[in-house]
Formats: sequence, structure tokens, C-alpha cells
Amino acid sequence: MVNQIKQVSKYDSGWKALISLILGILSVILIMAPFKILLPFGALMGLGPLIAFIEFKIVPLLAFIGLILGITSLKSTKRKFAIAGIILCLIGLLIPLYYFLR
Repeated sequence: MVNQIKQVSKYDSGWKALISLILGILSVILIMAPFKILLPFGALMGLGPLIAFIEFKIVPLLAFIGLILGITSLKSTKRKFAIAGIILCLIGLLIPLYYFLR
């Protein structure tokens, strides 16, 4: 029992890499959406607090979760998805941090 060989199941942690990539794409889209779509209409409709909540609360949370999932799935079969997810999640963390500290 002690010397058993650890078998890699065919359902490894590849789903974590895919979720990391999806969360990274979502965080980048949510960062760019207010500047392209909501910002011209946001001042007219009073959506400033909602945009700020999404930009500084939701996006970093999604990006942080995606970053953790991407780092934990670097040894999976979907390593390229994990790397892309990590890069996009880092962008999703650094851009709100830049605007918050500016």
C-alpha cells in the first residue's frame, strides 16, 4: 500500500486551467466595458457607483480566484490555458490597482 504508484486520472485538473482562462477573459472584458460602453451613458444614467463597484470589487475578486486556479493548474495537461489565464488575471488585478492608487 505504501509503494503504490500514483495514477493520473483522465480527469485531472484541466478544468481549473479552463476556469482560470474564462475568469481572466471576463475580468479583462469587465475592465474595458465601462470605458467603451457604459462610460458615455453612465454619467447620464447615474451608474457611476455601479461602475466603481464592478471595477474595484468584482473584477479583482474574479481575477484573484482565476489567478489561484491558474497557479494550481500549471502541472495539468492544459498548461497553456493556465498560463493564459494567469496573464489575463494579472492584468485584471493590476489595472484596477493602478487606478485605485493613482
